Amino acid sequence: MTDDRNYRADFEACVERLKEPLLDIAGQYDTDVLISALYEVGMRLSLLKYGTMGSFGLLADVLHTFTTAGPMIDKMEKLNEKTGDAIGSVFLDAKKKKDPSTKH
Repeated sequence: MTDDRNYRADFEACVERLKEPLLDIAGQYDTDVLISALYEVGMRLSLLKYGTMGSFGLLADVLHTFTTAGPMIDKMEKLNEKTGDAIGSVFLDAKKKKDPSTKH
């Protein structure tokens, strides 16, 4: 595993090295293929930093975020089809439903 001092430098070097090749192949491949490749790079970097079990924990956090944020994003997309202003509509709706027992 990589210690914190070197991890940031390794990450920045990786991003810098990938920038030009990604731009070169961006026109040759579908965007989803590029996104998939970037997920893989991210997972490999996670393995360097956290090892196998730590990476599984990080992946679990990411999947949890997908399941909680996913429905909100789906709602925003549906509202965007109807109103053209999905973000504003979702947040205005959430503000109206504010729970007075919390700060949110």
